[in-house]
Amino acid sequence: MVYGCYLCSDGVEIQNKGFRGIRHPSCFFSNVDFDIFIEGCGSITIRDGRIDETVLPKITADRDSLVMSKAEFAYPHDQLAAPSVDIGTAFEKAKRNYYDKLQKFKPLIAWEINFLCYENIKLSSTGNPVLGPPDHRFTLRHSSSSEDKSELALLVIYIEQRLLSLLLNKSVNWNVATAGSLLLYKREPDFFNPDIEFSLNYLKL
Repeated sequence: MVYGCYLCSDGVEIQNKGFRGIRHPSCFFSNVDFDIFIEGCGSITIRDGRIDETVLPKITADRDSLVMSKAEFAYPHDQLAAPSVDIGTAFEKAKRNYYDKLQKFKPLIAWEINFLCYENIKLSSTGNPVLGPPDHRFTLRHSSSSEDKSELALLVIYIEQRLLSLLLNKSVNWNVATAGSLLLYKREPDFFNPDIEFSLNYLKL
């Protein structure tokens, strides 16, 4: 079973669709023509709800070779000019906007978000992040508005300082950063709560 988000050649984005094998996709797609490309896999050409052609995936290198091949990969935001404002000053201003928004929506759970900022996050030869003491640390706290005081949800975000500046400045969208795996997370308890990450959209100047 293959699940995920697939970008088709006509620009249509299909989310959370599943193929058991890939024999009968017509239960998901009918009367449409497009190609589906899945990174690391092959491609499927759909014509009138039926598979017209499949291209098998290329044989990929081992994990270590693949990691090294991406070592010099540049993200689109790397091409953007970094804001000149001091990161600490920018975060404090954005934090006020963040709290103002939360006052209006009053989420029911309590959380704490810690941002650990680095000049440059590097990966080891095995693809694991090499993290030392952060250059900057910022914290957001939200108290529960529910009478039932739930357990505090803790989220640590490891992020490069330049990217955080671009996010605060609205040059890069928070949804792009979270969906594009530009951030590293540590959660306690270890489960995904969409309210916490969605709230980051309010953290901006």
